[in-house]
Amino acid sequence: MEEEKKKINKKLLIQTNVVKRLSKDLKYYKNELLKLREGLNNLNADYYESRKTNNLLHENYIVLAETKTLLTTEVDRLETMLNSNITMLDKNNILNSQEILLLNTSEIINANVTNSIISSRNNN
Repeated sequence: MEEEKKKINKKLLIQTNVVKRLSKDLKYYKNELLKLREGLNNLNADYYESRKTNNLLHENYIVLAETKTLLTTEVDRLETMLNSNITMLDKNNILNSQEILLLNTSEIINANVTNSIISSRNNN
């Protein structure tokens, strides 16, 4: 029984760290996207430079969307893991995981809002 508790707590800790890492990646890609958009707007460059920046923007959109999808999946997995094993988990692990869930649920919502804002700017 104790061995099983240790395994479950270790899995929860690993899953929590996965969510933390993906959240960090998502923030990085969002910031990178905004910098590229700003750079494109301020660019007094030739055709080659603007095309290169557009390609980087396109790649960043793809990576951002994939990261957001992964983060959503991993947040769901963490929540399921937390809820299904609540009686076998250490209090510290539960609190840490719940904090990460709250932070990353808001991060996913912010990513959706950022994508909406960026899309609306592209349409104008």
